[in-house]
Amino acid sequence: MRRCVVAAETAPVEKAVRDDLVATLGILSALAYDEALVNQLIKEEIVQESTFFQHHLERATKRLEAETERRTQEALEQGLEQGLEQGMRESTIESIIDVLEVRFQPSVAQALKPALERVTELRQLRQLLRTAAQVQTLEAFTQSLIANGN
Repeated sequence: MRRCVVAAETAPVEKAVRDDLVATLGILSALAYDEALVNQLIKEEIVQESTFFQHHLERATKRLEAETERRTQEALEQGLEQGLEQGMRESTIESIIDVLEVRFQPSVAQALKPALERVTELRQLRQLLRTAAQVQTLEAFTQSLIANGN
């Protein structure tokens, strides 16, 4: 390997081409030789400044940026979706409490809030909102809430 490095370093070509030759030799040598030996024989700066290395670094950077952008967008969309869902849940719970307070005793209606917050499905909360508007008594609503598993 030493002879190959010397031959590449003394090749009768432009410095940039010679540096690319040495860098490529270093990169490929790392596949077969001990990394410490390769690092000892070939300066890291030559590898990092080579057009070969720069080209592949640029490609890898672009792929990484694109993947980061894609994942960031997915995370934002997921976070937005979860935030909207949570907001709709909270709004529906508040609406249920409002309906129960208007129709029945406000203090008792507020006491049901923890049980309503345990309902995870927005569909169930919407059904409970309709129930709150239609039931004859607060006890009937409480029974409906219990029937939903809370």
